Amino acid sequence: MKNSIQPEGVENFTAELQTYASSVPGAATAARQRAMGENFDKANLDDVAQMIQRYERLSDMAYVLAVPPMELLGSAPPATGNGEWHSVGNSLLRSVAIGEIHPIVTEYAVIGDAYRANDQPLFNQHVRVVTDWFAKEQPNTMKRASFEFLINRLQPFSQSMTLYVLAFLLACASWLRSSGLLRRSAFYVLLLALAIHTFGLVSR
Repeated sequence: MKNSIQPEGVENFTAELQTYASSVPGAATAARQRAMGENFDKANLDDVAQMIQRYERLSDMAYVLAVPPMELLGSAPPATGNGEWHSVGNSLLRSVAIGEIHPIVTEYAVIGDAYRANDQPLFNQHVRVVTDWFAKEQPNTMKRASFEFLINRLQPFSQSMTLYVLAFLLACASWLRSSGLLRRSAFYVLLLALAIHTFGLVSR
């Protein structure tokens, strides 16, 4: 998950985001002024330029889009996006224009720092915060995630493959021994494998 939730090698991402957040409002104002051709505070923008470059690299290397759209936040200003999910790096880049850091990004930072510090109570506390937030703001996503977890636990494709092999072996044995019982067993095992395989396909 490195470079998807947090930059690789970061020591205290929470503190880094606090520093970044304190610079975002002024940088957002300066960015809007620059876009409109007005005079802007160049020094303020330069203060966050290094972190912006860092988050651009983070966005480019991310494997997971783990941040939901800002428009789902009750207290956040409307987002300029179209409801798409973003990587942590991309969300941090967008925060310059929006004027604040997505709270889920901050929670990810605390969770990552707590994990590195082996602070289990803090880790569990903020995992619950994230879980509760998604349950409230993204109920469909939570339902889908729970279903995906169930599918991963059941492993229908692996199970059906095992049953296909078993049905084949039973069929071979029935041919060698001319056994009606083995033929029926092979048939029923094959039906079970097809049912599980179909469930796996439909669940996708």
